[in-house]
Amino acid sequence: MRSAPFAAMLASFAACSAVSAGIELNGSFETALHESPGRYDISGLDGWTATGGSMLLERGVNGVSNIEAHSGDQYVSMGHSGAVGDTLTQTLRNVEGQAYEVSFVIRSIQGNAMQALYASAADQSSGVELGSVLAVDFGVGAGWTEHRFAFVAASESTTLKLLHSLGSTQANLAVDSIEVLVPAPGVLAAFGLGLIARRRR
Repeated sequence: MRSAPFAAMLASFAACSAVSAGIELNGSFETALHESPGRYDISGLDGWTATGGSMLLERGVNGVSNIEAHSGDQYVSMGHSGAVGDTLTQTLRNVEGQAYEVSFVIRSIQGNAMQALYASAADQSSGVELGSVLAVDFGVGAGWTEHRFAFVAASESTTLKLLHSLGSTQANLAVDSIEVLVPAPGVLAAFGLGLIARRRR
């Protein structure tokens, strides 16, 4: 059971991060906005490099994927026909030594099979991974679920990657609302100290 101070610290961490400025481009996939609900080719998606061949840019409730976007009107769907390996990447122009927090949401489309998205940040020049999270979704009933991880930039450029690492022929995975935030001073440090204190009990 979480202590009251620890729960308050988590709330503070989330609140401070939410009001900070982001550095990602097109995190809700709203540029090149389509006028009507539907499923569209993902080529030319501003700000992102899409690889894997099984992704679509989707707008709203479109008769096939009966979900609304988490923010704005559009989202990206991955893993059609059971494919895995679909990847979205973006090069972040950041400040060396600065701490950042990545947040995003996922949800299952058309099924209740388990799926997973591996999100990571790596230094662009060395390829060294700086932070990551494995986001798991268990089916359509869960709705949109938020996932986060933190990293400290090792240079002025970081590669943000979202990899659909576990798929199913019974479901697809949607991703939306990707943000890279600069937490308020001291928030990440306090969060880390709280986790250490909990593990020692």
